Amino acid sequence: MNLHNTLLAFTRPLLALSLLTASSIGYAQNNDLSVKLTLERASIVDGVQVMVPTERAAPGETLQYVVTYENTSHTAGRTPRALTGVTATLPIPVEMVFTGTSNPNPNTASLDGKAFVAYPIIKMVKQVDGSVKSTPADWAEYRALRWTLPEIASRKTTQVSASVQLNQGATSSASK
Repeated sequence: MNLHNTLLAFTRPLLALSLLTASSIGYAQNNDLSVKLTLERASIVDGVQVMVPTERAAPGETLQYVVTYENTSHTAGRTPRALTGVTATLPIPVEMVFTGTSNPNPNTASLDGKAFVAYPIIKMVKQVDGSVKSTPADWAEYRALRWTLPEIASRKTTQVSASVQLNQGATSSASK
């Protein structure tokens, strides 16, 4: 498998999991919510850095996942309505490291992809002397981010994004 196929393999599960989050409240099942995941990287265009969609990256390269949620309740002759209570969850594949950069900052995050706590995650670490010290979790430990989205009016979109870095070891495992 080459790195190109590996990145596509990372993207498909993320999209599926993002859809599952939306479908848990019924919007996706009713075709009221469309979800689109884009993988982007920085590129220089006319001397200006811009983010452009990509399906390829080199180990160590920083990428940005952008998830766009669109209210499609107006389609097929249905009555348009605002969507509320939408929760967006963005899993972070083990081949990626969260950089700590997101827009907006998530409400909660997870170190195991299951249990979510307030963002940023603070861990209690036992010290050599037996005392306990609160310390921020390392970004590399994050496995998922979660946002509670604002109301999405009919025909409107909202986005969340997070920057990740492709692990150095992803190439060797991707090429096997």
